[in-house]
Parts: sequence; structure tokens; C-alpha cells
Amino acid sequence: MASIRITGNTRNPNKMEWLGAPELDETGQIERSLEIPEEVYLAIERGLAKGEVEGMVYLRDGTHYQWFADR
Repeated sequence: MASIRITGNTRNPNKMEWLGAPELDETGQIERSLEIPEEVYLAIERGLAKGEVEGMVYLRDGTHYQWFADR
């Protein structure tokens, strides 16, 4: 099954850390297994719907998340 590799700077603003690789179903829905904001999941799903395989999600609080679709 496909998954989405996600890293983020949630604990230290100067360091990206591994957060996990939740599963991705056939419809493009990501399993909500990580403790990250819902808006991050939604932004990744929008990117996947556009055909993107990787990207960054920036939040107003300064945190950011990098993702990669591992299919």
C-alpha cells in the first residue's frame, strides 16, 4: 500500500524531524494517524489530487511540513 512520508519542524524551528508515514488509500485519502494539524493533511491531499508527488506545507505559526508520496 502507498504511504506519505512526512517530516516537520514541530519541536525545533531549526530542525526537520521524521514524523511518520501514514498510509494512503486508492481514493487519495491519508490515514489520520499522526498528531499533525488537519490542515496539513488537507493540503497534502490537494497536492496529490493535482498530481504532485512531493511538497511543503507552511503554517502561519512558522511550522512547516515536507511530504513525499511513496507509491
